[in-house]
Parts: sequence; structure tokens; C-alpha cells
Amino acid sequence: EMHKLESSDLSQNNLTGEIPATIGEMYNLNLLDLSKNNLIGEIPATLLDCTNLAILNLASNNFTGAIPTSLGPLKNLQRLLLHDNMLSGEIPPSLLDCSALETLDLGHNRLHGNIPTWIGGLPELRILRLRTNRFFGEIPSQLSDLTMLQVLDVADNHLTGPIPEKLGNLTAMMMHEGKAREGFYYDQQVLGVHMKGQYLDFLVWNELFITAIDLSGNKLSGEFPRSLMNLSGLVVLDLSRNLLVGAIPERIGDLHQLESLDLSNNHFSGKIPASMTSLTFLSFLNLSNNNFSGSIPAGGQLDTFRDAAFLGNPYLDVSFVGNRHQCGPLFRSNCSGADQESIETNKGVESYLDWDWFYFSLGLGFAFGLLAPLAILLIKSSWGAAYFDVVDQIVEKFF
Repeated sequence: EMHKLESSDLSQNNLTGEIPATIGEMYNLNLLDLSKNNLIGEIPATLLDCTNLAILNLASNNFTGAIPTSLGPLKNLQRLLLHDNMLSGEIPPSLLDCSALETLDLGHNRLHGNIPTWIGGLPELRILRLRTNRFFGEIPSQLSDLTMLQVLDVADNHLTGPIPEKLGNLTAMMMHEGKAREGFYYDQQVLGVHMKGQYLDFLVWNELFITAIDLSGNKLSGEFPRSLMNLSGLVVLDLSRNLLVGAIPERIGDLHQLESLDLSNNHFSGKIPASMTSLTFLSFLNLSNNNFSGSIPAGGQLDTFRDAAFLGNPYLDVSFVGNRHQCGPLFRSNCSGADQESIETNKGVESYLDWDWFYFSLGLGFAFGLLAPLAILLIKSSWGAAYFDVVDQIVEKFF
């Protein structure tokens, strides 16, 4: 009766061994989730017989070998999650036949070769995650044809060359929120996105409210593409740890939804654009270890970041970082009339507080000196008798 089974979720069960070839006999499967186990061996080619398969999740195991070319005939496949294994080889071109594919997550494996140009021909793809592999060559400009793409993560590979200007044509990243998908899904997908200096998990159901581009940890060169300023719905942009040069585009303030921006460890130069003060949702910023110059624009979210966000820029004036609203003899700005009045008021309040503490401490010390001996005498009767004997002797001596 196994062939009647439509859904099989055996994730997080400490399963060991290999997936049997007879898995292909479960040809009515819509969902197969074997993630977070200790499975080994190669992914069986007999999965091609599971023609109704919509979700295949084999992530977080110890699978080796190549991605089977036999997955191509799975016309209904919408999510292919093979991340966190030890898969090798190249991405098989047969996956182009998976025309319904929305999520392709191959991150944290040992895959190599160029990122295939044919990936741009997957019309429904919304999440492309290839981070932490061994891909080399340039980022193909054909990725800009993915009009539904909301997450592009190719971080920590060996990619070279410039960032394609055409990435500014990613239509779904111009929207302010995720577009609802049609169809029914049998499980919920958790998507890990590196943002704000850490991994954050986002639940992918019928809507995805995160848009991200992460190209960090490669050897990309050239300038910051001005076309990326068209992506007004972008929430995460990470270009850190590359070889990028030039200035931050003046129009960066157009990225109104941006929450996390990391440009650290590059060779960027020039002034920090004043338009960055209009990024009202920005809660993480890292511009460290570049060649920025001039002063940091005042106002908006830029006033909230400490000096760690700007360290390693020898030509950048960071004297006011973290002290935007402070003035007086300890700082390099004079106080206005209102500021000076506020300082005098604070001094008066502090003066009153000092006297209050003085009288409170005095009363507390007096009470302790009076009550402490009495408490001891009540607890230790023998000490009390000795104490009063001494008092009697003193009284007799003087009187």
C-alpha cells in the first residue's frame, strides 16, 4: 500500500543509512521530507518515478555524490531543498525542466563550476540559495530574467568579475511586500537569511515578506551598480568581503525598505551619501574597513550607529559618532541656548539628588548604629548579661 502514500515527513528522527531505491514505488508522493537526519550515500535516481512530487527536502544530512540528473522530469516540483550536505559536482542542466520550481536551495555543499545561465529560465523561482559552495566565474546576467526572485544568496563562493547591472531589473524586489503565491502547500519552509550580522529564520508559507541580495565573501570587483537603487523593496543588501571600489550611489536613499546594509571589507571610497539619512528602517549598518572620507551625515538612523559601523576608514571623520546630541566642554560642539538651559536644569536636579542621598545615608547610619546592638542583645542573652554587667561597673566607678 506504499504507493498510495501522498505525504511522508520523517524529519528530525535520527534516521541512518541510505534512502532505498524502492522510494520510487511511492509514485503518489506530493511531499517527501527526510531533513535533519543522519542519512548517507547518494540521492537515489529512482525519485524520477515520483512524478507528483512537489516538495523534496533532503537538507541537513550527509548525502554525497552528484545531484541526480533524473530530477529533471519532476514537472510538479516546487521546492528542492538539498542544503547542508556534502554534494559535489555541478548543477545538472536537467533541472531546467522543473519549470514549476520556486525554491532552489543548494547551500552549504561542495558544488563547483559556473552558476548556470539557464537558471534564468526558471520562471517561478523566488528563492535561489547557493551560498558556501565552490562556484567560480561571474554572476550570470541572466539571473535578472527571474522576475519572481525575492532572495538571491550566492555568498561565500569564488565568484569574480563585476556585479551585473541587470540585477537592477529584478521586478519582485521592487515591490514593498511579497506577492501571494497560488496553490496549496503541505508544509512550511524555514528560510535562513544572513542579515544584521546573524542568521535569521523566516517562515515561507503563501507569502514571503523578505527580499535579500547577498553576494558577500567572494572576489567580486568593479563598482557598486547604480541600477540596484531601482530595487525599492529590498530589505537586505550584503556586498561585504569583496574587492569592490568606487562610491556608494547617491540614490541609495531610494531603498526605502532597507533594514540591513553591509558594505564592509571592500575598497569603497568617497563620501557617505547624505541620502542615507532617509533610510528610516535601517537597523544594521557596517561600512568598516573601506576608504570612505569626509564626515558622517547627521540625522535619521545614522545617528543611532556606534563607531564599530565605521571603523577602518582612515579618511573618515568619526569624531561625532555616538555623540550626535551631546555638547559642552567635553565635546567638539558648543551648546545652543536650549541645550545650555537643559544642562543647567540637569545640574540643579543632580544637586537636589546629592542632598537627598546625604540625608538618607545619615539617617540610615544612625538607625543601624542604634538598632544593631539591641538586636544582638535580644538574640544572645549571655551577651546581654555581660553587657549590662560592664555598664553597672562603669556607673559605680563614676557615681
